[in-house]
Amino acid sequence: FVIAGVLGFFSILAFSLIGVHASLVHIAVSDNVPAALAKSMGVVALLVMTVVMVSAAGSTLDSTFSSLAKLAGRELPALAGHDLGRKAIGAGMAAMVVFAVLGNIPMMAGTDILKATTISGTMVIGLAPVFILHGLVRPTWLSFHLSFWIGMALGVSLVLGWVPESWAIGEGKYALLLGANLYGLMLCTLGYLLPGLIPQPENC
Repeated sequence: FVIAGVLGFFSILAFSLIGVHASLVHIAVSDNVPAALAKSMGVVALLVMTVVMVSAAGSTLDSTFSSLAKLAGRELPALAGHDLGRKAIGAGMAAMVVFAVLGNIPMMAGTDILKATTISGTMVIGLAPVFILHGLVRPTWLSFHLSFWIGMALGVSLVLGWVPESWAIGEGKYALLLGANLYGLMLCTLGYLLPGLIPQPENC
């Protein structure tokens, strides 16, 4: 787990250098800088970039749709006291189709392709302290909920434009996003740590 995490960190760091290189060679800013940069480097680079992006998208869609199908076909009916049996497969497939269509409507309307990943990434920053600090501090149910819901609230606030401009770090299109993630991570970490520092009464 640790090795995979370290390798993942350096892989993401290396991928971020694409934007740095694009800036150095004066490639125009667009919604798909990796593809534009790969095209400028030749057919082989474009092919490699395509494989990377398709595999990343495929793995994300696979886990998302399988979880959604299980939720719609098994877990939600079970909560209602029903067992769909073999019909659960059809219910799961229908849910996948519905969410695939609805999820692509904003893209067809011309929204920024990165908004889906950046906003969802902000929403789940509250899970970072839960995993990273596990075993270092005494976990409580309040710690989890404070950290998790602070992150969710920040993600929603970004969508609605409620995050103040004073949170922006640097300049550019994603300055406010960077600030929201950095300060948000600090708030989530604080929310996770504080309940564990409060003395709890001993059980009688």
